[in-house]
Amino acid sequence: MICLTVHIIVKAGHEHDTDDMFRSSVQLVPTDPGCMRFHVLESRKEPRKFMLYELYRDDTALDAHRRTPHFLDYTPKMQDLTEQRESELFTHIA
Repeated sequence: MICLTVHIIVKAGHEHDTDDMFRSSVQLVPTDPGCMRFHVLESRKEPRKFMLYELYRDDTALDAHRRTPHFLDYTPKMQDLTEQRESELFTHIA
């Protein structure tokens, strides 16, 4: 399995602008073939900081997710609201 973590800091004043996008993603992404898990987490210390935790069966499933209409719609909107973004891929070993 492939784990993708995405750490996002949204621009000041836009903390709640992401709410609908995240709720929509939590509804849609788990229906993607090969998506095993998808969670959006908000920092308890910093309300502008979020982490997306995504688990996919394999690289093919992750690549397919990145071609879905909901991902292609979400990405440019989120970029406009994002101050900082870091992502990292992990291989699930246990």
